[in-house]
Amino acid sequence: MLNKIIAVLAAITISVVGVPSSELINEETSEISIYVNGEKIEFDQAPVIKNDRLLVPLRDIFEALNATVI
Repeated sequence: MLNKIIAVLAAITISVVGVPSSELINEETSEISIYVNGEKIEFDQAPVIKNDRLLVPLRDIFEALNATVI
């Protein structure tokens, strides 16, 4: 179970860090887009940038990666 969590967190880190920030943020609408396996994720609460850090609801990302969230 712990290995699965570590693998998911590593995948998220690689996918978010590997994409230039200019591709994540639409400058015209200030909308932040997050993609998992090429598909855009829709969030219940919008991602935000606070103190130069991207904050996203992780539950939606985990579910997009087919992880079980309890």
